Amino acid sequence: MKKILIAFMAMAVVLSGTGCKKKNKVEKLHKTSVVLVNGEEHSYKTGELEGLINNVPVESLVWKSGSISGMDIAAMQTYCKESLKELDMEKINFAKDMGSYSTDVSYHPIAYVSDAVSIPYAMCYGFKVLERVVLPKATRSIEDFAFASCTNLSEVVFGPLESMDSYCFLGAPLTDLTLPEGLKSLKAETFYNCPLERLVLPSTLCSIFDDTFLYNTSLESKLKEVIIYAKDPPAVGRSTVLNKDGSVFGYVSSSLKIKVPKGCVAKYNQAPNWRMHDSYIVEMD
Repeated sequence: MKKILIAFMAMAVVLSGTGCKKKNKVEKLHKTSVVLVNGEEHSYKTGELEGLINNVPVESLVWKSGSISGMDIAAMQTYCKESLKELDMEKINFAKDMGSYSTDVSYHPIAYVSDAVSIPYAMCYGFKVLERVVLPKATRSIEDFAFASCTNLSEVVFGPLESMDSYCFLGAPLTDLTLPEGLKSLKAETFYNCPLERLVLPSTLCSIFDDTFLYNTSLESKLKEVIIYAKDPPAVGRSTVLNKDGSVFGYVSSSLKIKVPKGCVAKYNQAPNWRMHDSYIVEMD
């Protein structure tokens, strides 16, 4: 009898622990988030942002804590696309398994949050009045089309990224761009058709594509200065026929300066795809 009682008590403890884990998981997914909507502070359960923004012309969203789910992105797509100017996500991450959202990308019309440390696919695709974005400190990558066709976007504050996928900022009017240390790779057309004038690339960058920074196929690049801290030239992948000669920056003006670390000019002048720009490559001060 005593053995039966002990076994029963042990099973109760296990079941109780299982219940707690399930409850904690639910609480974690639906934890409270704090956001400033047009400067006014609000608290809400992650996944229920719609209740705060469905009747307000939202120009600014600044998170103080918490997370964003697929359902919250769906609410932003519905209510903020034509009004949102500032999006500050520095202090949040992304909650998985909490709803899908629609996109305007024809071959991928439905998306969801796939990774807590990645900016989700097409999250802000086509937000026409968005001017400023601050990315989460927890972010390690940006998925395809995340801020593509944001035709008024002029400022991006990056976190400690490691990679950026294709078309992230396709067509955004960025002119001065400094990419963060720690970034290792950029995919095809990440900044395609962006009118960049100044570009700073980190020492950690290992790979890019021949159309990563291409400014249209028929227009001269607007780049005036490129500063790259990588001592070894990043490998350049061949992606499409957009850039016929495969050079890193396409058709550039004679005033362009590509500044590389001391003692590295010869490396860049001899590297595939970089050597097309050999007359513009100089040693940085």
